[in-house]
Amino acid sequence: MWKKLFDALLNAYQLVQRVEKLERELKDSRQEQKELAALVQQMSQAQKYAKERELADRKMLLLEIENRILKAQFQLPSARQIEAVKDDPQPSTAPDHDLE
Repeated sequence: MWKKLFDALLNAYQLVQRVEKLERELKDSRQEQKELAALVQQMSQAQKYAKERELADRKMLLLEIENRILKAQFQLPSARQIEAVKDDPQPSTAPDHDLE
């Protein structure tokens, strides 16, 4: 009879120990889950920022290209080119096809 009582108390003690261990593990798992959720949120924000930054960079590059194209189309002659034309009194010898 004492043996059965001792075994029952031992089993109860072991169950209490297992439950406490599982509760600690559950608490640790919940903490880890919170940390992982925060990390995922940070990564999501970083990805969103990188995407926005990439879009802004792309727009800036397109504007720069457009600006350079416009400058090239409407570029005024430099002072050296103007002086060269003034110093060269001969008209251009290239054939003029637009006379007709």
